[in-house]
Amino acid sequence: MIQELYPYLKSLWTLWFFLLFVGIIAWVMWPGRRKQWDAQAQIPLRDGADRE
Repeated sequence: MIQELYPYLKSLWTLWFFLLFVGIIAWVMWPGRRKQWDAQAQIPLRDGADRE
């Protein structure tokens, strides 16, 4: 029984990871997060006085 389902389960697993990947990329690239990512990109460029 499981051997007949294996190809379908394998393709569903691939689909699940693809959708997860697309979801993470969409979450990261969402326009409302731009300010947050820009602020984090500036961290290495700060001088020592700005560190917490």
